[in-house]
Amino acid sequence: MAFRTLFNPPLTPFDPTHRYFTSWLISPFALSLLRGIIALYVFVTLIYTLAYSSVNNPQRVGRHWSYFTNITNWSEAFYFLFAAGHGAWYARNGRVPLEQWWKLLRFAHGLLYTTVLTFPILVTLVYWIILAPSDDVFTSRFETWNNISVHALNCVWSLIEILIPRTEPPAILHLIFLILFLALYLALAYVTKETQGFYTYSFLDPGKGVGSLVGYMFGVLIGICVLFAIVWGVVWLRKWITEEKGGFGGKMAVKDQMDEGMGKADVEMGKVET
Repeated sequence: MAFRTLFNPPLTPFDPTHRYFTSWLISPFALSLLRGIIALYVFVTLIYTLAYSSVNNPQRVGRHWSYFTNITNWSEAFYFLFAAGHGAWYARNGRVPLEQWWKLLRFAHGLLYTTVLTFPILVTLVYWIILAPSDDVFTSRFETWNNISVHALNCVWSLIEILIPRTEPPAILHLIFLILFLALYLALAYVTKETQGFYTYSFLDPGKGVGSLVGYMFGVLIGICVLFAIVWGVVWLRKWITEEKGGFGGKMAVKDQMDEGMGKADVEMGKVET
């Protein structure tokens, strides 16, 4: 029965004060627009990279989905598109369609949000610390722009989501899923080696030393745990500074404010039992 309830219509409000789609700093419409612009940029980057590579380096296209960097960037793009769409609906109507979706989908939205806060930063740290020293980072205008977009700006998008919305710190349960996703990607990387004959990341090659490989794996595991803790702390600190100390309330949609005002009026007139 517990599993079946994941697919039932929600009985309790999802995100009742609309923290996912409001900000302490900018209006719901501005937040939606910002997310939409980010989604557009990330999609254009990914699609243009595939188009450019299909002409200049076809092998790169065939390997596109084997890289964790690309998977992370596609996930980021779809998150911002989804958040922008629901945010625009909220700005106009004071409600979010996600409120009436299955519990499983609401949980998935929260989990996707957590991956956007963490995985892009992990990708960037691993790239610039481990991979970039032996990679051709700035060999051409295209490579320079591409690397800045997928290994630098991706962190900017994460920081925007950490600092601008009114979201709560991510659920601790999400850390288990982050580790699971990394383990699944590790399996994909070795499937790629068997089917396509290459290692997506050089440090995954056991031929360079099993001890070194194990060290990198534990390093990434510890890294995601530490990164999750830091992100959790920064989100909590942002909420504490802006709401507890700064007194910044959420900038709500006009219709949301009207509905809230009508609810208070009903209580005062005795129309709602308290």
